[in-house]
Amino acid sequence: MRTPSGVPYISSTSALLIPWAGFPDAKVRPAAFGAFHYVVVDIDDHGERSLENALPWGRIEPAEYDRASLRRVDSLRARSLERVRRDQGFDMLSARGRVLKELDDQTVVSLRERDRRAESDRREQVLKEQRNRYLRAKGLDPVDEDDEDVDEEALEKQQEAIARIQAVEAAQILADAVRDTSVRPRAAMRE
Repeated sequence: MRTPSGVPYISSTSALLIPWAGFPDAKVRPAAFGAFHYVVVDIDDHGERSLENALPWGRIEPAEYDRASLRRVDSLRARSLERVRRDQGFDMLSARGRVLKELDDQTVVSLRERDRRAESDRREQVLKEQRNRYLRAKGLDPVDEDDEDVDEEALEKQQEAIARIQAVEAAQILADAVRDTSVRPRAAMRE
């Protein structure tokens, strides 16, 4: 019997013949079959099943959930897009996306280092201007990460503000979904 790769398979379910390639592992032993040399590998000693507390094979049942109506999702999407259009944080993220897309779409690169540096500096300037505009709108003073004396606390606040842009919008979408639910929560206690 052979495996799909053509390696002879021993009748035992716990051993596999692999062509000898000088395996230093102590759990394998060379075996000769005709003119060919193979290694007998104990399959139970490899992979997750070799661990002390290995989980048995199982099947995870699919989750049961109610699908949202398409009309409701469209309503949530429309409100989110309206907020995103007015949000300076998403303007900054969109500018980053455009710069990254520009890099992906670029098929020709100058061999002159001066030209490549100028293009890189231009991209960095666009991103820095967008970031600074967003931070000022949030009431934070932009911190230049390239300065020698960087205020670490201000830099951390700046990074947190940028990291929260998408999380805040996700929370607003969730709040819209809860407000739109036709089944309103009822009081748990009654007199």
